[in-house]
Amino acid sequence: MQKLVLIVCLLFTCCQAFAQQDTKQLYESAKILMRQGEYETATTILLKAVKQDSANLDMQKDLAYLYLLQNNPVLSAQTSRPLIDRADADAQCFQMLGMAYKAAANYSECATLYKYGLLKFPKAGVLYNEYGELLAMQQQLDQAIVQWEKGIEQDPNHSNNYYNASMYYALNRKWLRVALYGEYFINLESYTARTATIKGKLLNAYQALLQPGALQQFGNGNSFEKSLAAAICQNNSASKPVNITIDHLLQARTAFLTSWTVEKANQYPLRLIDHLLQLQKEGIWEAYQQWVFGAALDPAAYQQWQTVHAKETQAYQQFQQGRVFKVPTQQYYTGN
Repeated sequence: MQKLVLIVCLLFTCCQAFAQQDTKQLYESAKILMRQGEYETATTILLKAVKQDSANLDMQKDLAYLYLLQNNPVLSAQTSRPLIDRADADAQCFQMLGMAYKAAANYSECATLYKYGLLKFPKAGVLYNEYGELLAMQQQLDQAIVQWEKGIEQDPNHSNNYYNASMYYALNRKWLRVALYGEYFINLESYTARTATIKGKLLNAYQALLQPGALQQFGNGNSFEKSLAAAICQNNSASKPVNITIDHLLQARTAFLTSWTVEKANQYPLRLIDHLLQLQKEGIWEAYQQWVFGAALDPAAYQQWQTVHAKETQAYQQFQQGRVFKVPTQQYYTGN
């Protein structure tokens, strides 16, 4: 009898193991098809996997996302709505349901969802960003920026809030914040089309901040912003508008870094300043300035610089690809 019970237990365990393996294989196949754009086939396979393991949160979230990719927000919401009440729910569950609500233009319920989600996950940068984008869709930009700022404060390594904040401030010609948030963004997200967009805004910011009278125009705000403006705009002694060149930018930013390090680094520690100092130490400071401003300022000249300075270009690329740019909390000084 004991042998029979043991055999039954072993068979049951083996069946479970085979089922789990089969579910995992189905899930992996669905993800591959999903990446290849075969959404219908991926959905069919993923539904089989979910049927075998309905407790798997990741599969449920991917299924909801697949429905969105097929322009079916109703099925996406039906799939993701139960997930937000699960004990193992995460911020992404709220993000997924919010995306379905936005796709269905269910803005009121979506706003309620984000507020609830932020009560559960008050440090979830993704939810601040999504809520801000919802408000922006409704032309409530002054409320949207409050959410993006809060996202930067609570989750400083989530790049989307920096992107949206930079675009908002560029639209409103608040160039000091564009200069700060834009440079954080391109170091957090360095290889996308959005990176090139923000590099253009960064150039616009410095073209404004390095003109005569810029300190008087942009040097208001709290004590941090006044200090930042004073450090960036300190060499504006010209009486006429300045034609900004890469050499001008290199000189001005070197002076800014030196001034900030001596006078304000202890009062306002910044990951960005530490990063810039490391670039100087590694001997790739100029290559970084070219990477930030070169293509936006003069693409042909930037290409020529890369050709002539191939060694420096390669050294910076290797540094960039090998480093981790991670922003610590409690370095948020701007407020809103």
